[in-house]
Amino acid sequence: MSVIETLKIPQDNVNDNDVTISSIYIGKNDYIDENTLILDYETSKANFELSITKSGYVQLNCAVGEIVKIGQIIGIVSDDKDYIHQFEENSNEEEISEQTFSKKAEILINEMSIDKSVFKYEQFVTEEIVRNFLNDTNNIKQGSDIIKISPRKIFEIKNLTNVSRNGLVSTIEKKINSSSVDTDSPYEKNEFKGSLSILLIKVISDLLKTEKYKHLNSSCDGNNIYINDDVNFGLALNLGSGLKIGVIKKSSSLSIKEIESKAIQLIDKYIDDKLQKEDIEDFSVVLTDLTEKQIDNFTPLITTSNTLMIGLCGVKGSIQKLIIAFDHRVSDGLEVGNFINDIISTLKNEYPNFIDENSCSSCLKTIEEDKEFDTPGLIRILGHDKTLKFICRNCLEGY
Repeated sequence: MSVIETLKIPQDNVNDNDVTISSIYIGKNDYIDENTLILDYETSKANFELSITKSGYVQLNCAVGEIVKIGQIIGIVSDDKDYIHQFEENSNEEEISEQTFSKKAEILINEMSIDKSVFKYEQFVTEEIVRNFLNDTNNIKQGSDIIKISPRKIFEIKNLTNVSRNGLVSTIEKKINSSSVDTDSPYEKNEFKGSLSILLIKVISDLLKTEKYKHLNSSCDGNNIYINDDVNFGLALNLGSGLKIGVIKKSSSLSIKEIESKAIQLIDKYIDDKLQKEDIEDFSVVLTDLTEKQIDNFTPLITTSNTLMIGLCGVKGSIQKLIIAFDHRVSDGLEVGNFINDIISTLKNEYPNFIDENSCSSCLKTIEEDKEFDTPGLIRILGHDKTLKFICRNCLEGY
């Protein structure tokens, strides 16, 4: 008479420390046959199912909507119906002992009649954490309509909040002109259809495999930088069913045609709601392309599992803005500035016509746009690299 199976939440997504129980399909202390689905849970990017592998009486120590840790014991399967009551009592005691409150925090919580469950994400609750909670709560306006935040969004918020507390995130951006992509480039002749996003995935993946920039393909816990063996490029997808990160595995080893094919497959799976665990896990860098939204700027948000995020948006006409968000614990502005310049240089070298020759080499203002400023036109100069290029009067004079 004993436990014949211990039920734990597996590590489906390396980016998550917790999951949310979304559905439970069995009753308390029910006898369940093997391979029966007992519950669903949500990670930050997808839904998963949990089934038992052995027949027996099942006791779950979780509820719908509850957030539980990866690896946490949430239930047992036993061949003895009476045995599971002992498990329920012991697990409740362990859950309470996991969290600690300082004496000052306890006093303030009691004075303000705060429910301790609001601090469920904090392992050690200090007076400062409690006061921050009170300040945030006092600034919230209570409306007549209340919309509950979805479990998936809660995970996203928690993930990003951890970065804002622990990391030092900055962004660097640069305009590029993609008006004339040369499809006869050395990459794959007549195979690339002209998507700047796909081209950037290839170019950035290759750079992240070099000795110079491999440390940007990493995660950081504040003490150590963990460099990833492969570049697994995430593509942010939000086509009406919420944000999901489709992952192109080992993107540096793929051709542009293969990257494009993988991206199309991920988009199709998203639309058909068929993204699997392997499609969304283990991204090391992510590209968010908002070009079609016709916005001028945005800030890509780094998660706890990576230190580099790429953004792309449209500015005007063929001019787009490349944005790189990075973690200052891993790099600095000078290095990432060199990185973004190397991206542009690679594009220009592999695609000679990528940058419109009839535009300012500094700000990428086209000759048509320069007419709006009532100037004589662009000025041709000899650069330090001994190549002829154009520059507008504003850039030349340092405005």
